[in-house]
Amino acid sequence: MGRAIASVTGDSRTQLLGWIAEANPARYAALAPRVLAVADLCAAAQEVVAQHVNAVVNMINDICEGNNYPVTLLGGLASATYAWLPASVQNVLTDPVGTSLDGACWLAKQQLLSQPSQVS
Repeated sequence: MGRAIASVTGDSRTQLLGWIAEANPARYAALAPRVLAVADLCAAAQEVVAQHVNAVVNMINDICEGNNYPVTLLGGLASATYAWLPASVQNVLTDPVGTSLDGACWLAKQQLLSQPSQVS
């Protein structure tokens, strides 16, 4: 995993610190496919993936507890994450019916429609 990460961040202390100083969430997210690519061969990468999967499983379990809400995975790591999820969690997931932006717009519309009209 170290080599995979260093190929992006640089392999010297100076390069790494420079990368960290300029890194934003998107740059950190760009490391995820490299970690996933070596997870079958690297114990450290397996641990990172296991922590990620555990967090996703916990979120899904919290969402599903006591209700029947549809849950889907979206984003760049969705398919890779799905492959690592236990079958019991895979079975509760549904196919996406839109993008995350579609969902945000739908929620905003629902919120607006539930508000009393403030037109005077």
